Amino acid sequence: MQEMLAGIGKGVNTFLKEIKTQKQTESAYRNLAQQEEYQAALVAAQAQQQNGYLLQSAAEKARKNYRDFFQTQGTQNANFAVAGLDASSATVQYILKNSRFQALLDEQIIAEDLQTQVAQNNEQAVAQVRALKQAAYQNRKAANSGATSWSIGSALSKFLGGF
Repeated sequence: MQEMLAGIGKGVNTFLKEIKTQKQTESAYRNLAQQEEYQAALVAAQAQQQNGYLLQSAAEKARKNYRDFFQTQGTQNANFAVAGLDASSATVQYILKNSRFQALLDEQIIAEDLQTQVAQNNEQAVAQVRALKQAAYQNRKAANSGATSWSIGSALSKFLGGF
């Protein structure tokens, strides 16, 4: 009888350790999943912030482009006046149009560069968020499957193994 009670005590002890270990494992997987979800949200927020910085930078480049154009145009008009050229002159008109065309090309380059940078930033963020969410999903799945793969039957077999 005493052997039987010792075996039951050993089995109960093993059973309780098994339950505790399983709960700790599930908790660890759930914590990892929460951390990865949090990281995914941070990556998405940082991507939005980076897009804002890219837009601000492009806006500053565009303002500089317009300032440079107007400075160039003012300098050209002054030089034409000193040279005695009239604004109706075909040469003057050609030079002024060419300057404006160059400014428009620069504006287009700035816009295309902004689109490319934003697209690259978004692609990287989407890939990172997707990977983090997939990892979080896998960790939640592992936590849940641990609960289903661990069964009272396996713990009971360990419990009964104590006899």
